Amino acid sequence: MSKSAQIELVLAKIEAVYGEDPIPTAALDAIRAANVELTPYEAETVPLAYKKQTFGNNPAVVVAEQVRVAFDIYFIGSGTPGVAPAWGTLLRGCGWAETVTLGTSVLYNPISQNIESVTLYVFKDGILHKITGARGNVNWNFTAKQVPTLHFEFTGTFSPVIDSTMPVAPDFTKWIKPRAAIPTYTGDISIFGLDAMKVRNYSCDTQTEVASPEWVNHKEIVIADRLPTTQMELEAPSMATLNLYDLIQKQEHGKVTYTHGNEPGNTITITHPDAIMTAASYGDNSKILTNQLSIVPLITNGNDDITIEVE
Repeated sequence: MSKSAQIELVLAKIEAVYGEDPIPTAALDAIRAANVELTPYEAETVPLAYKKQTFGNNPAVVVAEQVRVAFDIYFIGSGTPGVAPAWGTLLRGCGWAETVTLGTSVLYNPISQNIESVTLYVFKDGILHKITGARGNVNWNFTAKQVPTLHFEFTGTFSPVIDSTMPVAPDFTKWIKPRAAIPTYTGDISIFGLDAMKVRNYSCDTQTEVASPEWVNHKEIVIADRLPTTQMELEAPSMATLNLYDLIQKQEHGKVTYTHGNEPGNTITITHPDAIMTAASYGDNSKILTNQLSIVPLITNGNDDITIEVE
């Protein structure tokens, strides 16, 4: 019987012990994912250097194996102040700490030590791929007249692929309906002290480096570094309003804040407390001149170059 490419489900759960499957369930750990891309088996091999009596290949030995999965989720809060959004588990697996203030807000900030890991189950119409010890990278995008997204890319340990019945009735109630990036749902935006700019796009790639160090007696996917970059497109200002080229030339520092949403539990504020501009080019938005900016968030005391607060 043929299998459908349309029938798939992703589950994710934080691991209490690295690499030990916490057994995520469809009732508690379902991820409302879009655009799922699975690399079910990725092997590194070493060829055996046998001498041969003719031309041709020698066999090889597998020395490393892993699984990769990438997907999008819509960037929305929980709908209740002080309740973690459904994507919190995924962000924690990308090297972020979660701080919950009950009844008020949930704050996320990047960390460099004691990084959590996740187990992911990816169901493909009755075929189950288990990915343990996974850690990953995240980026996000807000574009006018589109629905904001978080894009996750996880790397984890390979487990034997098995046949498995698709979970019945996964619970997606935590994944509330997203809001588009339109004036109705866009809050304050501030760029280097200027608050009245018209913005077409804001995106950030955390560029979290995921690595698998080589040991003879230990296997672990680790986060080795993080070098975030940000892009913004805004209506081109006059030089008197904001001299972008002067900011770039002098490497002036500034703060960037972007707020999406205006409802309790669904107001997301992303802040780069200290940043520099590294490039500015021209674009157009329906024949209106724009500037496309490259911005680099900077650390001050460490792990403070980005915060995401959901209120």
